[in-house]
Formats: sequence, structure tokens, C-alpha cells
Amino acid sequence: MNLPTLFNSLSTRFGLLKSKMKIENAVNDFGLQVLLENTAIEILNTVYGYKFINANKESLNFAAVDALDNENEIALQITSTFSKIKIISTINKYLKNDLHKNHKHLKFFFLKDVKSLNKGTINEISKLLETKGLSLNVKEDFIDYEAIYQKLYFDTPDIPKILKVIEIIDNVLGVLPINKISSFASLGISFENDEMENVHTLVSSLLKQGINIYITSKKLYDELKDHRFFDYLVLVKDVKSISHINHYLIIISNQYIQKNLIEEESCVLFKTLLHNNYKSKTLAFNPYINNLNRIKNKRFRVYNNLDTDKKNIQEFSENLVVNFMSSNTSQLKVDTENIKESLISIRKGFEHKILLENNQQKTILFYINKMDVKIIYIVLKNGFSTISTIAYVKGLSKKYPLKNINLLVPQNPNHKTRKVLDTFKDKIRIENVYYIGEFLFEETLNDINQLPILGIDDFVSPVIKHETNSIHLVDILHWIVEERSPSIGIIEAPGGIGKTTLVEKIHDELINKENEYKHLVLFIEANAFIESFKNTDFSDETEYDLYSIFKKCHSQGNSIDEQLFYNNFNYGNILMIIDGVDEIVSTITSFNLDSFLIKLSELGEKIGKGKILLTSRDLYVKDIQTFLNKINGNGNAIVVYNLMPFNKKLAEKYFSLNGVSPSKIKRGLSLLHEFVMEKEKGNEYVYPPFVLDVVLDFMNSEENFEVDSEMFNSNYLLSNHRLDFIIQQTFNREGIKKHEYGYDLSIDSQVAFFTLMAIEKMGRIREEEILEIVNQIDFISNSEKVAKGLRDHPFIRKQDDYYVFIYRFLASEFCVTGVFSLLKKEPFIEISNELIRVLAFEANYNSIIAKGIIDKVNLDNSFSKDNFYVFIRGLINDIKQNREELKFIDKKAISNLFLLLCEYYSNEEKYSNENFNHLIKVVFGDKEGSFISNFYLMDVPDNFTLLLNFSGLNLKNSEINNFNNFIFCGFNADTSFESSCEIKNINLHGVSLFDKLEEVSINEENFDNVVGDNSLHKILRLKELGKSGIEKEIRKYLKSFYIGKTLKDAIKLRELKNTYQNNDLMGKITKEMHKQNILLEIDNSELVINTKLKSKINKFVYQGRSFTEIREVFKGIAVSI
Repeated sequence: MNLPTLFNSLSTRFGLLKSKMKIENAVNDFGLQVLLENTAIEILNTVYGYKFINANKESLNFAAVDALDNENEIALQITSTFSKIKIISTINKYLKNDLHKNHKHLKFFFLKDVKSLNKGTINEISKLLETKGLSLNVKEDFIDYEAIYQKLYFDTPDIPKILKVIEIIDNVLGVLPINKISSFASLGISFENDEMENVHTLVSSLLKQGINIYITSKKLYDELKDHRFFDYLVLVKDVKSISHINHYLIIISNQYIQKNLIEEESCVLFKTLLHNNYKSKTLAFNPYINNLNRIKNKRFRVYNNLDTDKKNIQEFSENLVVNFMSSNTSQLKVDTENIKESLISIRKGFEHKILLENNQQKTILFYINKMDVKIIYIVLKNGFSTISTIAYVKGLSKKYPLKNINLLVPQNPNHKTRKVLDTFKDKIRIENVYYIGEFLFEETLNDINQLPILGIDDFVSPVIKHETNSIHLVDILHWIVEERSPSIGIIEAPGGIGKTTLVEKIHDELINKENEYKHLVLFIEANAFIESFKNTDFSDETEYDLYSIFKKCHSQGNSIDEQLFYNNFNYGNILMIIDGVDEIVSTITSFNLDSFLIKLSELGEKIGKGKILLTSRDLYVKDIQTFLNKINGNGNAIVVYNLMPFNKKLAEKYFSLNGVSPSKIKRGLSLLHEFVMEKEKGNEYVYPPFVLDVVLDFMNSEENFEVDSEMFNSNYLLSNHRLDFIIQQTFNREGIKKHEYGYDLSIDSQVAFFTLMAIEKMGRIREEEILEIVNQIDFISNSEKVAKGLRDHPFIRKQDDYYVFIYRFLASEFCVTGVFSLLKKEPFIEISNELIRVLAFEANYNSIIAKGIIDKVNLDNSFSKDNFYVFIRGLINDIKQNREELKFIDKKAISNLFLLLCEYYSNEEKYSNENFNHLIKVVFGDKEGSFISNFYLMDVPDNFTLLLNFSGLNLKNSEINNFNNFIFCGFNADTSFESSCEIKNINLHGVSLFDKLEEVSINEENFDNVVGDNSLHKILRLKELGKSGIEKEIRKYLKSFYIGKTLKDAIKLRELKNTYQNNDLMGKITKEMHKQNILLEIDNSELVINTKLKSKINKFVYQGRSFTEIREVFKGIAVSI
């Protein structure tokens, strides 16, 4: 390299050093400035031949100067500040500490530029030094980068010396070896040889992203020499060459754990990460890693699993650059007031006072007056200064013992080490240093007793799909423990795939103290939620929140107060699992899924890093995902995990865990395959775990058995319905088995039995009731033998004194089968009270049973858009004929059947309100078409925007109850509800009727003294009054405050009563005016106007110009009317 090129490289590097430090200092990042102290020492020693050593090696926090050359008797101050004050202050300390006795020369190195000093300052400095017989030559003793460059340039050129200086600077800047290409970003990848093949694929993909990759493996480096982006790959030789890297990828494997996470760290990249707070991501290619609980640093126990498929690795590489290397995870904002309230709860019986609060921290003293007990908590805020905090605590420790001082530190989510805590402990000698979240857990949640709930030894970690990627249990744990958002996750799958088992495993993993996750896991079962909230009005969002769910549904619900609950949630210490949202939706009539999701979303900051994990059958998940993303305005409001059935590999593992021999496993897989529908046989994930239980039962009971998948022999099951197909195969096998025992048990007799068990016995049956149900089935002989043989059926198990379905979803599936048989006029059950109960309370709109029926209707060629209403009408008529007098439950069942009909047709794009008008006529009309009778609409959810057309219909003996969209349905002058009708609970929750008055076609003439509450009357009254009527009344009300055209500041209440004589509306208007701050004060004698709104009020009264507050008054009055 020639001299001009060499000096060009040197000047560029000096310029980079100064510019980089200036830019980083602007955002309070002084890391480079600290690093440059040693760099300056090395450069001065190289260029000038000095023998400087860092003064801190002589003594920690050495006074006055930063470096000492004992041989040449020189002291050196390194600083970025060039000022008279700084220079004179240094000289004073230099002299005060007698450094001049052994180091007679003092020099300054300025990290920024040397500036000129006036003669007065130079004289002041000289006089100060002359008192000790010393002197200072500004030209020689004030050194900066420019001075060094000039010395190298004008002295006899010394190429080795120049190259050495360039090398020193490169170690700081992270400048690449000369034969490498510099990128916009650098990434260190730490791994061991057992993942060499997968890391090869990953690094190859990452290099294509144009980033510098640093590795320690010479073998991998050589393997990639032919890669067209090889010049971006760097082989790490020492720590200095990686000092600039602040992003790391850790590849966990069995070897890696052994060499770096249990024993002393062997990888230089990993060592560097641990000793610095750099951002890192932990990854594994193997979801089944051993010894995770032996890892010392628990934050490396959770990781993302990456499928080894090349396409997935490529997608991961692209996302890594965008989402990991180009951005930082935002820190939780520390609310010191909330933390203070939590500390008050923790320190019950103590008084407290604030010692100090500023932009860095809040210090709170807790004390007991009658005792000499004082405890201090210093709660640090985001962006705190470590140096300032150390100085503050040292000062505080002069008054209070260090053992009584607690330092609560916000945790940076980008850092996986505890370096900041260790720094405080080391510098202050203080033991009570905690991350805020960990402190809250230890003080408030750690002693809560949490017991495992899964209780099985044959758990197989399933494959889960997230978007297009295959992930595993460890990825969900990573989301829960490490990721800030989204706060809500949902595990979706059809019944029998293992959703409950998976979340039970997640629960057990997180509470296992050996894993040190530090989580309170609130496992809320659907049944507990339903029982606790069955009478809750879910349209009123004030009636429930996360804390009330915790209190009502969990055994530890009274263990902590609301403040501590939400603070712990915010810091990620709490996971709430709600298992079976689909069952809640189906069972609680008032449960409004949209309102519930809005409630969760609105919690926002309260949830913080905490997580809510839901499980649901797949039929609801798309709606949940779409709705949450819509109200949050982005596509990342919820993470959806699609739980897959088992594949062959997982099935083998499951059989093996259950002690099945290799030879039997092969036979079991063959048998398992026969439970797969023909159209699915080319897919990989086709074995529902519950079917494995069935097959395992087959193999345990007999040696030779084959299933004939070609044979489908059932009148009640559909061959093209996936679950029906599995049920048929299971029942076929049971029938053959029972035949060998001397009696017949056909597929349909089993269908009939389990349907009756689900409907008549609500899925729970005592042993003596088995025979009772068998005897209800006409086509079963040898009933006593059959009843005895059914006790070991693979679909039921013994629980206490009852037999119950082995999986909860089977109960609803057999309810669907029973209703479906009635629709088809092929019933094996009767219209009983129990069946009516199912239709009334379990077949609500959007319920599992309603969706299950529609699913079967769509698969059965007997049904079509042209005839489905005929089947519904037939079942409704059967119910009417079966009952002497229709009671509430019968009406509710009829309503749900009509809603089922509406839901079926509402999916048809061409279906209009006119068609619904026709449906009402053909299902509920008399033969002459004169009257509609026994028409019922009850508990219609707000999110089912059903708008019927009642135009021209005459209704009698009908009931509308809790159908809020009723008033927006179509009415005309020929619509008539006779006095035998009942209409009630027409309340618009969360809907401003005032904004939609023009859409209301309903009139008082449509109702002939109908029975009901006053909800319909209120709406009719508002309709009659109208927008203009309300506006007119408000204007008249406000005119009471005027004398002529002058608006008074206040009037007496009696004046208002004299001038505005609508006593009914006066109270409502006054209340809403005060609510909207138009009236500031209301007492028994005087009403005071908000003078800031006088101009707006004048324009409204005399010019008809509305304003925000008055519009809200309109709406409030509309609702109150």
C-alpha cells in the first residue's frame, strides 16, 4: 500500500472516531467514549513511544488523571471536554493528590479538537504549575487526533507504525479485514458442531441479505468459500475483532448447552454477549433438546424453533434483518406511582414518604414510627443513568444502611444478561438490587401454591403452524416469556386434536420451579367461567375484567389485590389461559365475543408484557383474528397457533411412550391410517390424538384386527364428514369385537346410545343408567349384555361415580348428530324436555352445535338452499305439536331454529330482507297467509346483524325478547303486532340510536297494545320526538338563561322551572348538560353556565350551529329517553 493511500485510510479513521463519538454522545451513549480511553493510550504509546498504562490499574477510580507513564514520569488526562474549567480542575487535582512528585509532566489528550486558549488562561495555568516548579507547553502537551496525524505525516514515514495505529482504530470501529466487504449490519452466530449442517444453510441464506456474519468455525468458513457473498463472512480470531457487534444469534443444541450453558463458556462470541448488554436471539433446529433445566441463565431456556426446510430458513433470514436487527423491542414504561402503590400493599403497616423524585427515579422511605425500622426503595425510571444512580445511592448510604436500601431497575428486553444488576452490586456493594418485574413476583406471587394439572407421562410435543411455519411448544413458551407483543394468543384446532392437553403442558412447564420461569399461570376452564359468569350481562363491559375473571374462576382468586394483580400482569409475571372460548360462546347466551375482545384490547398498558392465551375450535378463530386486527388497526393484534394432528413420526413416539413394541407400532400405524379419509391420505398431519387413544385401546385388547375403510354402514353418520368417518370406524371395530363376545352392537346403535347420553344425560351417566338408555333404543337386543359391554367403550371413561365422554367435544358432536337426525326425519330420539333444553340453550346462534349442524347440512345432498327451510319448519311444527302449551324454553328452542335458518341463508350473497320476509311467512304463516303466529325471536346477539323485513306481516301470539336490532328491521303501514304479542328488552347496548333515527321505520301504529316492558315505548317516543324535536327542546331549555339576547352566567332553579315547563325532559337535559361540562355547578338553588362555552352556546341558540358537547347531550338524552 503506497503512502498517500495509507494516510488517506488513517485520516478517514480519525474522522470516523470523532464523528461516531459525537453522534452517540447526542443520545447519551458514552460507550465509545469510555472505550477510547484505552485506545488513546495505545495510540500514544505507539506514536510517541510512551509507556502509559491505565491509571485504574494502579488504583480503582484513580484521582485526577487517566493514565500514567511511570518510566518517563508523565501523567495523562483523557477527556472530550476542552475548556478552561476542565483543564484547571484537572491541574488542581493533579497537584492536590501529589501526583507531580513522581510524574513531573502533565499532558492532555482531547478526544475532540484542541481549541485556542487566550493569554489570560495560559498565564493562569502557568502560575498554578509554577507554585510547584512545573510548567506546561500547550503546543506539545495538548494532543488530539490532528496532532498525531501531523506527527506521523511530517516525521520520517514509518509504515509499520502507521499500520499499527490503523489496526488499533479498526479494533474499536469494527472495520473489517481488508479483503472483506463492509455491510450496514453485523451479526455474530454462536453454535456448536452438532448443528453444522443447519447453520451452513442459515448462514448461506443470511449472507444473501448483505450483512456481515461473524463465526468461529474454520470448517464452516472454508465450506462457504465458494459462496458468491463470501466476502461478507468473517472468521473471528480474537475478542477485539468483534467489539463492534451488538446483535447475536445463539443456536441452542445439546452440545451447545453442554459447552456453553452448563460448563464455562467456550465460544468467544457467546462470552462477548454475556459480558455486554447486546441484543440476542436464541434459536434451535431441534424442538426436543435435553438438559434445558440445567442451563444457568434461564433466559436461554426459551427459544424459537426453526424448521430445517430451506424455504422456512430463507423466510426467517429476511424477517431477522427486518424485525430483529433493524429495530429494538420497546421497554415497558415504568409507572412509579403504580409501583409505589404496590409497595404500599407489600409493606402493610408501614408509613411512607417520598424522599426524592426526578426524571431518573423515585425514592420512597417506608418506616414505623414507634420502631427504628426504615426501608428505602429506589424505583428507577426508563433512561436512568447508571453513573448518576451509583453516585446517588452512595450519597444516600451515608444516612441509611446499605442493607436497608432496595434498588428496583427496569429491565431492557433486548438484554439477556444481568450485567446492569451486577454493575450496581459491584460498584455500590449493595445486595438488594432487582429487576422490577422479578421483585414483584418474589414479593407477591412466589408463595402462591401452583400444582401441575396435566398428570400424564406420554405427552408428545405436537407440531404447531404459525402462519406458514412449523413451530413447537418451545416457541409458544418463547412468546409468553420473552416477547412483548402481541398480548393475546389463541390455539386453534378442531375437537380432539389436543388443545387442552397442550395448554395444560404450558401451565405445568411455567410453574415448574426447576425451570425458574417465575410465572403465575391462571388456568381458567370453560366450565368454571360459565358457572361464574352465567348471569353476567356481557354487553355491560363494567361487569367484568381480567381481575374479576381471576377472582371468580380461580382457586387463588383472593390471594392478591387488584393493583398488585395488574402490576404483575404488566411486567409479564402472569399468564391467563382460558381453555374453551368456543364453549363459552356457545353456552352463555349474553356472551358477546366482540365486546369481550374489545375489553381485552382496551386493557392495553395494564396487560403490558403479560399474556392471555385462549383455546378455541377453529370455527371461531378467523372471526376473532379479523375483529382484533380491525379494532387495533394492524395485523398483529393476536398470534394464532394452529395445532396440527399428529404425523407418522409423532404417532410412533406416542405409541412408544405407551410401551408399544416396535412390531406392534408398525401394525398400529397401519391401523391408524384406516381412520384417515381417502381425500386426506396424501397429507402429513392426519392423525388426531384422540384417535391414537382409540387405536391404542384396539391394540391392547386383541391381537388381530383390521378396519375396513371401504365399508361405511350408518344411517346417522356422514361418510364425507371427517369426525363422522372416525366415529364410524371406531364403532365398526367395537361392533366386531362385541360380536365375538356373542351379541350385536351395530354402528347406529352406538350412535343412538351416545347421542342419548349427550342429550338426555348431559354427557354424564351413572352405571345403572346405561341399561336405562340402552332400553330406549328399539333396535338393540341383548340389552343387558350391551349395557355391560359399553362400560369399556373407548369413547367414555369413569370419573368419580359417573361415566363421561373421554373428550369434551364428543358431547356436543353427538348433540349435533341427534338434532341432525330430527331434521332429516330419520330420528332415533324423541322431542323430549332434554332435547328442547339443548336447542334452547346450547344451539344458540354461532354456537358449536349450530355451526356443527350447518356443517353437516352443507355436506348432505338431502339439503339445499331451496328446501332447508322445509326441514326447519318441520322440526318447529313437531315441537309445537309435542307441547300442550309453549313455555319459555320451547319458544327459545324455536327461536334458535329460526336463527339457524337465518344464519344458513345469510351466507348466501343474493339473500335479501325480502327473502327473510318470505321465510317468516313459509315457516310461521297460516295456510291462508293471513297471520304469522308463534313466531319467536329471543336473545339474538348484537354481532348477528339480522335485519328482518316485517312489511305486510300480521303477527299474533308471538314474542320478541332481547333482539336489539328489531327496531332497525323493515316495517310499513301494513305491519301489525296484535295485542297477543309480547315485545321486551329492546335495548341498544353500545349503539347510539340518535345517530340512526333516520333508519328506523317503526311506528306506534304497528303495535296494538302489545304486552312487554317500556323499552319499545321509549324508542317509539324518541322516534316521535326525532332529532329536530330534541334540538328544539334543548334550545328552549337554554333560552331560559337569556335576558333578551344576553346569556347570563347562572340562573336560579325556580327561574328554569318557570320558563321551561317540560318537567319530564328538564331533569334529563340538566343531567346531560352537567355531564358534558356545559353546566359547571348544579345545586338545589342555582345552575352555573361554563363561560368558556358562551360563544358556542350563542351560535347554537341563534344560528343553529352545533358543537361537540351539545351533540353529546343529544345522544345522552336519546339514550335516557
